[in-house]
Amino acid sequence: MPGFKKIWDHNAEETKEFLQKSPFSDIVLAHNPPLGVLDAHHDNTHLGIDFLAEYVLNKKPELYICGHAHGYYGEQIFGETLIKN
Repeated sequence: MPGFKKIWDHNAEETKEFLQKSPFSDIVLAHNPPLGVLDAHHDNTHLGIDFLAEYVLNKKPELYICGHAHGYYGEQIFGETLIKN
């Protein structure tokens, strides 16, 4: 698929660098949710990533799809973005 790049085999720092260099996208598909959004864990920790929250708030994609937090599926508006887990 033209323009599609895989980042699932990168660590967090490489993913952050990739997003900083990437052009804007209306739709983001990621493994982890943004920190504080549909990311609560049963032991009261959060599974989200802080720089993903910053990315969503700054870039304002229309849709962000993730799936890391299996027990907290659903959807939520975060800033101006619909987050679906």
